Amino acid sequence: MNAEGSRISCDFSGNCIYDGLKLSGYGALSDFRMKNGKSIATELFFDPLEKGFICFAPQLLVGDKIFTALQFTFVPSVDSYDYSFEVSDYSHQEQENPGNIKLSGSYLIKSKYLQMSASLRNLFADSIAESVSVFSSSLEKSKFAFLSPYMMNGEIYLNSDLDT
Repeated sequence: MNAEGSRISCDFSGNCIYDGLKLSGYGALSDFRMKNGKSIATELFFDPLEKGFICFAPQLLVGDKIFTALQFTFVPSVDSYDYSFEVSDYSHQEQENPGNIKLSGSYLIKSKYLQMSASLRNLFADSIAESVSVFSSSLEKSKFAFLSPYMMNGEIYLNSDLDT
């Protein structure tokens, strides 16, 4: 399956076993041109699990920003959907460990309850600002150099019944 247009070029080849949502295959987003003229590109590798799948992208290019080793895991069960997402940022190569964002949680089907934990490790403020600026036509990467000495580490836990 592929899609071609004035702002997008992508393709996917794979299969899905609906019992357990076991997805396998390969996808490529060769180019997605945002309204501000910047582009997004990546390759996606889908591997099935006993139930669910893992999706891995070696790199995600967003404008001139590069994210590395993106991994999304989705595991359905009878009463919930469990998920996790992880991405690394090697933009500060002088550091021993890369910046890292991890999200994980569950959606409980019957109660419509969502929970998620998020952690940031060795993530620099300029890297966050540069990532956000990719989606703007007026913000330029060079404006955030003054943030480069600031590194963030932290965790947060969020939950909601999605009704209140």
